[in-house]
Amino acid sequence: MRAEGKSEYDGNFQNKTEFVEQVVGTTASINIVENWRSILRLGQSRDKGDNFAPDGSFSSKFNSTRWNASWLNELALSDEHQLVIGSDYRLDQVDSSSTYKENSRYDAGIFTELHSRILDDHFINASVRGDKNEAFGDQATGNFGWRYNGDYGVSPFASFGNAFKAPTFNQLYFPGFGNPSLKAEQSTSFEAGLAGDLDWMQWELRAYHTNINNLIVAVTNPITFQSSAENVGQSAN
Repeated sequence: MRAEGKSEYDGNFQNKTEFVEQVVGTTASINIVENWRSILRLGQSRDKGDNFAPDGSFSSKFNSTRWNASWLNELALSDEHQLVIGSDYRLDQVDSSSTYKENSRYDAGIFTELHSRILDDHFINASVRGDKNEAFGDQATGNFGWRYNGDYGVSPFASFGNAFKAPTFNQLYFPGFGNPSLKAEQSTSFEAGLAGDLDWMQWELRAYHTNINNLIVAVTNPITFQSSAENVGQSAN
């Protein structure tokens, strides 16, 4: 996928921007044995922007590139248990007319996920992931979920998990808006509910609560991004 274009506008210092947004990727898979499928994915995304002054001369640029690679292994341990083991690697690079303290950052991760059916009507899924982020260090995240398929078409379910999200290069370094002191977001989530599957209707009722530390928000005066100083909670029924 590739998109490119030009924007012209009234401005005293800049009045034209030329941009390119591009994503390329490929996937290959092979059944190593009957119950083991291996998948390899490679990709690159680019975001390129050049700005020009009213006299047509070059003014500034901000180009970011992300490289992705992942290796996934799906193993059918039995009819009731499926296991996923994998790893991925991401490299972010930035090229700008402004000078930044860092112009690249990598994140390498390994993960595993288990899907199981136990006692005929109980289903569980559990996952754990470890990341090594060049800018924010080692991070561990995971999730656990449970569901029971009842005899009367009503199924209770519940899940718990935590997550880690690093700020993007645009949030850190975009000229005039970025904030290089941003921290990584940390969150924990709880969810519980009921689902119904009747002959004439399907329905769900969910309740959830999420706590986020260092939530990245956009602010004004000046226009920039910042990490919230306190937890932000969400809840709904």
